[in-house]
Amino acid sequence: MKKTKILILTGDYGQGHWQAAQALCDYIVQYGGEAEPIIINYMQKIHPYLHPISHYGFKQTVKRVPGVYNYFYRKLHGGYPVTSCLTQLNRLGVERLGEILDELQPEMVISTFSLAAEAVSLLKEMGRTTVPSVTVVTDYTAHYTWAHPHTDYYLVGSETVREELSRFGVPAKKVFVTGIPVRPVFYYEYKKQELLKKHGLRSDLPTVLVMGGGWGLMNSCDISTLAKVEKPTQFIIVCGDNKKLRRQVAKAFHETKHHVLITGMVNCIHEFMAVSDMVLTKPGGITVSEAVAMKVPMLLYKPILEQEKANARLLVQLGVALTAGTYHDMAIQLDKMLDNQELLCAMQKNADRARKGEEPFQTLNHLLKVHTMWKQERSQLVSSNIELMVQVNG
Repeated sequence: MKKTKILILTGDYGQGHWQAAQALCDYIVQYGGEAEPIIINYMQKIHPYLHPISHYGFKQTVKRVPGVYNYFYRKLHGGYPVTSCLTQLNRLGVERLGEILDELQPEMVISTFSLAAEAVSLLKEMGRTTVPSVTVVTDYTAHYTWAHPHTDYYLVGSETVREELSRFGVPAKKVFVTGIPVRPVFYYEYKKQELLKKHGLRSDLPTVLVMGGGWGLMNSCDISTLAKVEKPTQFIIVCGDNKKLRRQVAKAFHETKHHVLITGMVNCIHEFMAVSDMVLTKPGGITVSEAVAMKVPMLLYKPILEQEKANARLLVQLGVALTAGTYHDMAIQLDKMLDNQELLCAMQKNADRARKGEEPFQTLNHLLKVHTMWKQERSQLVSSNIELMVQVNG
């Protein structure tokens, strides 16, 4: 039996786009029957020479001059010349994307990257394809570059995003609030003691999972602050591929009263969250959604980028997170959370309420509805064309 192909277009400008694509892929593989997901890195495939340059530039800008990133983020919010430049860049690669669609013949295209969403919309505007297109917004705020006239449906993380898209001209009937997709493993229940033993962790200390250092978004002052936390604590510090950070952590925690596990790139973040009392992280859309799914309280550190600030505002409003803007604030908030079990329990309950209706099945059900509606419309169109031909020939 021929499988239904679902193309997922994503990007690697930040980890969130790719992680959302992988989550959707996992949903489809586990619960989507005969559907076959195919993930493509849009910029890498369509603009192979520009991709490494733009990726490096993006990463360095976020690390070293986030104010410049925020400036362009705001400028892109509607009709500025830089927005038109991005659209023209997309037009240069739109034919290549059309060829990929011709080759794969997908019955749905999902975009977790805004440039890819625009490219699919341009193809539909040109009459090059009629395939249903779904855009998945990967933060708890919507940007002008996510909204495109020929996108059929949007899956978003909150009512706030639905309202923002409406201001950009997107009809409300096209937008479904499903939560930001995270891999199904973040909704499972785990046996904490077994995982503590598996990872060589202690059960007699409060555990803090520290994330966000892979791109150099934590410095030596931040690490020193953690090492000086008054309460004996167990830290799991995820450094990604940041070797400098690993050395700094090892040095700072040498001969302290804390127990520390230092890791690089791992595929078991869900297990680390399952054993943690709280997560200290940058407020990226996917990471915070994973924490909410696992009902883990959060301390959101240095929300600097505009979408991070929006994510943090919503999570604080939901009562699942606190924020810290400096390493001094971080120390105060860490002590406050570790010394207040009632606060942590309240945040866990709030997270449980926040994640209701955001299970993987919710997202998958909407995708299946989109696919079914498209097949019905296509069948009706074929029937109408046959009737017209019969009338003409008759």
